[in-house]
Amino acid sequence: MSIRRLLQSPKARRGIAASAIVLSLGGLVLFRAPVGAATGGTTSVDFRNGTTFSGPGASGSLSLSHGKVLADDRQRIFAELRLRADDVGEDARERAPLSMVVVLDTSGSMSGEKIDEARRSVIKLLRQMRHDDEVALVRYDTNAELIQPMARVRDVRSSLIAEVQELRSSGGTNIPGALRTGMRALESASSGRVKRLVLVSDGLDDTRSESERLARNGTDSGVTVSSLGIGLDFDEAYMSSLARAGRGNFGFVENVAALARFLERELSETAATTIENAIARLQLPDDMRFVRAVGADVTTRGSDDDRIELRLGSLFAGDERRVVLELETDASYGDS
Repeated sequence: MSIRRLLQSPKARRGIAASAIVLSLGGLVLFRAPVGAATGGTTSVDFRNGTTFSGPGASGSLSLSHGKVLADDRQRIFAELRLRADDVGEDARERAPLSMVVVLDTSGSMSGEKIDEARRSVIKLLRQMRHDDEVALVRYDTNAELIQPMARVRDVRSSLIAEVQELRSSGGTNIPGALRTGMRALESASSGRVKRLVLVSDGLDDTRSESERLARNGTDSGVTVSSLGIGLDFDEAYMSSLARAGRGNFGFVENVAALARFLERELSETAATTIENAIARLQLPDDMRFVRAVGADVTTRGSDDDRIELRLGSLFAGDERRVVLELETDASYGDS
């Protein structure tokens, strides 16, 4: 029997190698390794239904649910991608410089004690930032206003604190407009920095889906979006979902201790960030088709959607991302 006829037989099986799915990783490694630490390109080790890989700042594995499938048989298989950022010892850890934009809600719903809490929160954050960090400030009600373009904290800390103390609440609420203004402000951040946007608001707006979309888009540019809820009546669903979409932190200013915990986590994570804007790219073989993925935002490219781009966001030291891909294999896909 010829090889061609053998492969066309429904009883024959074709082998699938995980290495046939070409994997590459893109991201900025932000921690500084100690002198003498090994550096270099990515290495991989193949095993029966998968492959492991490692490189500067991260390691992981790609495994398949099937080692073989019937020839000429359309079949669903699953691939699991695991990516883990390397642990970094305290003696080797150096906080990457930070570029942060604070987006502050000054709408009418923030009147009274809420605007007072918001001002205190922002001022405390400004006082805890390092001199060489960068900061920008956006205030919004019906419209968004860039009060302070991106600048070094040492140059604007005092004047910006005075500016925040004078802010008053009035007008409507436009969170999407404020997020867009904040994202534009981050475009002028210096290179090689951790980029974060912190929304300080009661979240009382009806634009949740649009805000989530903007936060997800921000992660494509390496921006982490966090949210800090203000007031007992803040919209927890809105604010928490925004932080999830932006792969950031979510907090609620219940008391001074809660605020301190949020700010400490927001700033300390920049020290633990080892990979910013991690992207995994997979090249599928001709007879395999992408169906869907769980655990990452996905973009398909190529005339046959055979190039898959998985956006994983920022990874902190010891952090792991797990993505499950559903694929379909059929020999006829490669014949067109």
